[in-house]
Amino acid sequence: SASHDLSVRIWDAETGEMLACMNGHTRSIDHCAFSNDGTRLATCSWDKTVRVWDLKTFQEIHCFTGHSTPVHCCTWYPSDEMLISGDRKG
Repeated sequence: SASHDLSVRIWDAETGEMLACMNGHTRSIDHCAFSNDGTRLATCSWDKTVRVWDLKTFQEIHCFTGHSTPVHCCTWYPSDEMLISGDRKG
């Protein structure tokens, strides 16, 4: 889940147990997207960044800073070789 409390949380869908809580964004997180191979999670935020997290270690592995306005959506290209993001400008 993505949240206004600046955290990204991974939950066990069967038990409801929180498996990980990842922090790094400095403003609300609007969206998250799993890579197609299930190894990474991308998150986008009002802090104008897109961050990529390793789902084995739950550590941030990259932070994209090219947006000039809040980022509201992201998705992985089918082969996972590219990540597409959209900001407030469209």
